[in-house]
Amino acid sequence: MFEELSHLRMKLLVSDFDDAKMRQTAAFMVAAHEGVGQKRDYTGEPYYTHPIRVASILAQHSGDVTMAQIQAALLHDVVEDTKVKSEVLRAIFGDEVTDMVDWLTNPAYPPGYTREERTEEQKTRMGMAPANAQSVKVADILHNCSDLRQYATPDYVIRYISAKIEVITNMQSADSKLRNLALEFLNLELEKLGAPEA
Repeated sequence: MFEELSHLRMKLLVSDFDDAKMRQTAAFMVAAHEGVGQKRDYTGEPYYTHPIRVASILAQHSGDVTMAQIQAALLHDVVEDTKVKSEVLRAIFGDEVTDMVDWLTNPAYPPGYTREERTEEQKTRMGMAPANAQSVKVADILHNCSDLRQYATPDYVIRYISAKIEVITNMQSADSKLRNLALEFLNLELEKLGAPEA
């Protein structure tokens, strides 16, 4: 549903687009995820396809987006899912990008932490995040939910999307255009499954 943007299209949408930074960040991200053999759940695609699509959604559907946000979108799961540490990102990509990635990185939840507790933690943390990180998170959620109905059970999809709507609703500083698109899309997904709007 949400396609990967071409390099040229991305260049047209990001006002301070930097070709060298784009290539460096994308290459680093691909190497990090491929280095641990990570695949996407359900589809088995190489994991790096997800951050590329998150960056594409952010560029295409935000009212305004910066190069630093595109870099953070590409790197948003690197610390959480690979062996790369935050301080390594900071040394290579700087404070602005790494600060966003830090906000977007889920903590290590203790054993027995329920889905409801994780949702509450994420709502609180992302509600305090700066606007630039919130917008990346909305794009992340939007892509994660875009094809979920094809692979997961209806009950799971309803629970998952309802939780993500709670998180987005709490991110009041996210780009309004992107946030409204995400809420509209997610509520439509619930409607297709016969669930009430969240």
